[in-house]
Amino acid sequence: QYDDSGELVYKGRVILGTSRREFETVRNARPAPSQPFREEPPEGCAGAIWLVPGLVCNAGFMCWTANGRIRQPFFKELRPGRDPRSAREPERAAMASC
Repeated sequence: QYDDSGELVYKGRVILGTSRREFETVRNARPAPSQPFREEPPEGCAGAIWLVPGLVCNAGFMCWTANGRIRQPFFKELRPGRDPRSAREPERAAMASC
C-alpha cells in the first residue's frame, strides 16, 4: 500500500488462497526491475519476483505486528480496475495487535 507521501510500503506477503485464474493474472503481471518499496523488504524475501505496482487485492490477516506488518496473511480476492494508490489499510484500532 502507499503511504500519505505516495511511497509504496511493504506490509507483508500473501501467498495462499488464489484461484488458478487469479494466479494466472498475477503470473502475467509485468515484473519490476527492482523492489518498489521505500525501505528494503525484510530478510526472507531473497529470490522474490517483484511486480510493477498495478494489481490490488483484498487480504485477511490475523493481527498487526509491532513493526506495522501483517501476521499470517491470506488472499481473498483481486480487485480489478481499482487504483493501487487508493488502497488503504484497515483501521488498526479495529484489528488486534500481536
